Amino acid sequence: MGIVDSHHHLWDLSLFQYEWMPEDNTILRQSYLPADLAPILEHCSVEGSVVVQADQTVEEAKFLLECANDFAWIRGVVGWVDLQDEKVGDTLDELMELGPLVGIRHQVEEEVDENWLLRKETLAGLKELSNRNLSYDLLVKPMHLDQIPTVCNELPDLKMVVDHIAKPNIRDRVFQSWSDGISKLQPYGNLFCKVSGMVTEADHNNWTPQDLRPFVQQ
Repeated sequence: MGIVDSHHHLWDLSLFQYEWMPEDNTILRQSYLPADLAPILEHCSVEGSVVVQADQTVEEAKFLLECANDFAWIRGVVGWVDLQDEKVGDTLDELMELGPLVGIRHQVEEEVDENWLLRKETLAGLKELSNRNLSYDLLVKPMHLDQIPTVCNELPDLKMVVDHIAKPNIRDRVFQSWSDGISKLQPYGNLFCKVSGMVTEADHNNWTPQDLRPFVQQ
């Protein structure tokens, strides 16, 4: 079985806003489309990729599904829907008919309500994912880690993935509080973790592998 990368982004600045993207970051702030990624995957002997939402709109989810239909190496799409919408099930059904939707992600880290993940409306939306065998990507920060066991217990059949090891503050070596939180997730068989995104949380100009090692080993 070949390598399938579980997390790539595609974005088109002519179509979507990507409000999180810094205006002055000229490397990020340009369109990256399937034609840009395909030769890199081939060079690295990666057979496929799962592409993940970067804009919190259903329209972007449809765009990614269109890409997946055009490029066979896109094995799945993790899109976005409004999980608190009463009609979220209908939206999920519509997207699943368009292409290989495999999961949903919401940028919990940006929510003003620190308990957004535990709101009854959110849990109801997550239940709709579980009913359809879709996964949920947890884009959270360390302060949210204590909430995840509650979600696991409420929805034991929902497969969930912690993105970017929950974005610890590697730059300032804030390890123990993150370690305590991530350790509490170990017992849950429906929960997985992407060991990714660490350089973003480290010192961009001066990071070393030693800075990342304790977080990977944990």
